[in-house]
Amino acid sequence: MKKRRGFTLIELLVVISIIALLMSILMPALGKAKKVAQAAICMSNLHQWGLLWKFYTDDHKGYLPDRDGMNDWPMTMWEYHWKSEAPKTLREMLLCPAAKKTIDKGGRNPYMAWYNQEDQDEWEDDFDCYWPVISSYLINLWSSSDTGSGKVGGDRQLFWRTPNVRGAAYAPIMVCAQWKDADPLPEDEPPVDPFIIWTPGEEEMRRACIQRHGDYVNAVFLDFSVRRVGLKELWELWWHQGWPEDRAAAGRPVWPDWMAGMKEYATD
Repeated sequence: MKKRRGFTLIELLVVISIIALLMSILMPALGKAKKVAQAAICMSNLHQWGLLWKFYTDDHKGYLPDRDGMNDWPMTMWEYHWKSEAPKTLREMLLCPAAKKTIDKGGRNPYMAWYNQEDQDEWEDDFDCYWPVISSYLINLWSSSDTGSGKVGGDRQLFWRTPNVRGAAYAPIMVCAQWKDADPLPEDEPPVDPFIIWTPGEEEMRRACIQRHGDYVNAVFLDFSVRRVGLKELWELWWHQGWPEDRAAAGRPVWPDWMAGMKEYATD
C-alpha cells in the first residue's frame, strides 16, 4: 500500500508566503474600492438632499428657509423627507458612510460626524423622536432667505435666499463636512493640519476643508446639482453673492504643507 505523503514544512511556508503576497496586493485595492463606494453613497445622499431642497422651495414661493431654519436644517427638512417618500431613511441620509461616529463614540477627524445636544432637545420636543440626531453634512448659512450682509457688515445683500439667481451652479447649499453649518469668508485660512477640529466662530471654511474623500468633498449646489469639489476649490465656490469680488480682494490662501500638492483651481 502506497504511503500518503503530506506537505513538507518548506512547501507550507511557500504556500503561506504566496497567500501573504496576494493579500498584500489585494488589500490596498480593496481599501480603495471601499473608499470609492463610500464617496458614491455620500454623493447619493446629497442628491436626495438636493431633491428635498427643491421640494421646499417649490412650497415656499421659491425661497429657502431663514437663517434659523437653516441652522436647524435637519428639523426644518423632516417633513419633506417623509412627504417625498425618499428611498433612504432620514438617518441614512444624514450620514456619510465614511463618517458615522461622533467624537465621543471614537470618531476622529476627518472621519467624524457631528452631534449637537441643543438640537437634540428641540428635536425630541418637536417630533417625539429619541434617536440621536447626528450628521456628516454642513449647511451653507449664506444660502438662507435673509437680507443684508451678515457677519461681513456694510450695506450689501449677500444672502442667496433663492435658487433662482445667477450663479446658482457655483453656490453650495450642503457640503460633506465636520460640523452642521458655516458662513465662510474668502479670507478664511485652511487648517494647518488635516486632523484639526473646527473652532467656533472663526476660520469656518475649515469645517469643510477635510480629507474625508481624499483631495475633495461632495457638495450639492443651489441649482440642486451634485458634484465633487477639490479642497482648494472650496475657496473658488460662491458661498455668498459677493464672493467673486471679495475673493479677488482677499488673495490666495497660504496652503499648508498637507495641501501643497493638491490641484489648483484659482484663475487669478
